[in-house]
Amino acid sequence: MRASEQDGIWAWRLGLRYGAWHPEPNTDLAVLGKAWIEYADPHLNEVTLTIGQKYFGIWHEGPGEQELSENQITLLRPVLEELSQTATYAFEAAINCRRSMIHWAEYDPRINEPDDRNIADFAGRVNAFLHANPDLKFHLNTRLRVEGQEPEPASTEVSAPRPEPPAAQPYGVSHAGAEHYVAAWMRHLGALDAQPTKVSGDGGIDVVSRSYIAQVKNLGPAAAVPVAHIRDLAGVASVDRRKAAMFTSGVCSTGGSEFADRAGIALFRYDAVRGWLGAVNDHARKARRDGMG
Repeated sequence: MRASEQDGIWAWRLGLRYGAWHPEPNTDLAVLGKAWIEYADPHLNEVTLTIGQKYFGIWHEGPGEQELSENQITLLRPVLEELSQTATYAFEAAINCRRSMIHWAEYDPRINEPDDRNIADFAGRVNAFLHANPDLKFHLNTRLRVEGQEPEPASTEVSAPRPEPPAAQPYGVSHAGAEHYVAAWMRHLGALDAQPTKVSGDGGIDVVSRSYIAQVKNLGPAAAVPVAHIRDLAGVASVDRRKAAMFTSGVCSTGGSEFADRAGIALFRYDAVRGWLGAVNDHARKARRDGMG
């Protein structure tokens, strides 16, 4: 069970709102983290329970309301964790953006009363800050909140062998076939759970795995992927918190490639007829070298 894209956007905005509002962005990060947890936990738990009620068909109508079972709550924990991580990342990104502006511009873009209009402007500042600082380290991790928690032991599990790359398709592929073709390449590269998406309204994402979201542009060999599509993918990835990849049978313009480099998007070019996949930029070459698992 996973949070929907809409729920992820809600969590992202929750973190941005608190990060935009907090009156002391230069406070020690550990202190900020505690304040953030106290603020966010009730909101995150309430929304997660609402998601569970809808998912399991349980509606509360006053006295005698039906509670979620322990098994149902267990199924909801990954949703809570996913929303918590998205919101926490947004909060820390907002704080780091404000700290940077205070340091370099001597100006704090704090919002005293966040609303939809001014939080959208602030989100633009944060996104620009993240794109300009792709190697920024984040320290608030919802997985590590318990004081004195022992680190998880290193896994001794043997990695599953990677599947063979997809076979050449001498008659080419349809748009839907291209998505399955790319999913097969991703599984070969280590994303063993990669599958085409099955629903509409997924933000333009065609293939998903535990670690990656990918768009597939099945174009003519000389057709270029619009820069706007690469920007859209970067926007979805900033909310989703998985790595992003663009696969095309066409080409990428210089502007599109430069933006993908800054946004951390792996660019691949495929030729289904030849059964070939090439890495267009360094992010893609790293994914081929290190795997997409």
